[in-house]
Amino acid sequence: MIPDNLLTILLSPPLLSALLLYGLLVMVLEYFTAHLHHAVREVGFTAWVVEHVLLPWGRVLVLLLFLMLAYPLLFGLHSAPPMPDLLWAHDGRVSTLINTAFILSLLLPLAPLLGNLKGLVLPVQAIAMATLLFHWLTLALNVAEVSYWPGWPALLAILILAPLTQWAAHHSAHWLGGHLNRANNREGFENLLYEGLLLFFQVPAVLVYTLALGRQLHTILL
Repeated sequence: MIPDNLLTILLSPPLLSALLLYGLLVMVLEYFTAHLHHAVREVGFTAWVVEHVLLPWGRVLVLLLFLMLAYPLLFGLHSAPPMPDLLWAHDGRVSTLINTAFILSLLLPLAPLLGNLKGLVLPVQAIAMATLLFHWLTLALNVAEVSYWPGWPALLAILILAPLTQWAAHHSAHWLGGHLNRANNREGFENLLYEGLLLFFQVPAVLVYTLALGRQLHTILL
């Protein structure tokens, strides 16, 4: 068992490696889809599909890869049933994960409150996918009763951290991207960096929830 310490987990090599890979892949995705969208901008439906289907779907796949690489550290656990045992124990689990996050990417910006709080979209997607993984983990461990409610303090921390870290990611990307734009005499680095840095900044909000879930399994996996 590892210490259930947010900072310890944040600075652990497995989580940092997963975040680095996520950042690189999502920037490649943003670059590719931006060029594709530009190429098909005159074809209305195709451009819409690239922006509203291909890009969100790609982001979900990269987020799923991050969660797979961060598991089981994601729940504050050192050992747990292998990820393939969770995903392929029953048909349809992978598609359920992907479809859930994809639908959230479409619906959350339309919600009356969340639509104005863009900083909540990525954490909510990650939390929803992590909740499904945790549910399948408890089934694999034959745990009869668990709670998916993290408690009011954890919920408050998430609601505070999510917009604050989104703001920090935005301003960091704007500052660094501006320097890169001037150094390379071109535009667009801000958007690429923002997407690549967003999870780096927002992962604490996700971990507040996932560690609260995993804490329930500490006695089982001792």
